[in-house]
Amino acid sequence: MAVHFADLQLRPISPGEFRHFRSRWPLAELTDMASKEYRALGLEYLRLSEERLTELLLAHPAALRLPLIRFGKRCAVGQDLAAWESWLTGG
Repeated sequence: MAVHFADLQLRPISPGEFRHFRSRWPLAELTDMASKEYRALGLEYLRLSEERLTELLLAHPAALRLPLIRFGKRCAVGQDLAAWESWLTGG
């Protein structure tokens, strides 16, 4: 299977691709609450609808928990070594 790398600072994640991750992970799991961007946007102080938070995450990918990795129909968020190893071993 081919590996593709996308630098989200150069080319933001598409809404459709984000929906793929969103369908498998809660929005809170996709958000890097420890990131500088999250704090710079003041997100820890705001109560936003999921729709508005999604818009902000798409516009500011540095607030996403990275890497976002797809392996076929499976996906992982952040440094999920267990998931990556299971994919490589056929699990």
